[in-house]
Amino acid sequence: MAARLHYELGLSMGKTAAVLHEVLGIRITRGGVAQALARLGEQLRTHLRGAGVQRPRQPTGGDGRDRLAGGWDQGLAVGGGG
Repeated sequence: MAARLHYELGLSMGKTAAVLHEVLGIRITRGGVAQALARLGEQLRTHLRGAGVQRPRQPTGGDGRDRLAGGWDQGLAVGGGG
């Protein structure tokens, strides 16, 4: 739920923590939310790599070469947002 609130709905870590407290009664700090999402990202990354999932490639435009997209591998691990 925290991942969805933060990444899909764009709530800040603090607002995510507040919703978790109000809706589920879970007391957690914004730093706790960030740490929990970081652990979730690591678990997902390990699972996807174990399943042989490759990072998507996307064209960069200028030089026409493909570069690895930052997507799930860099952004999912939670530290990339507020």
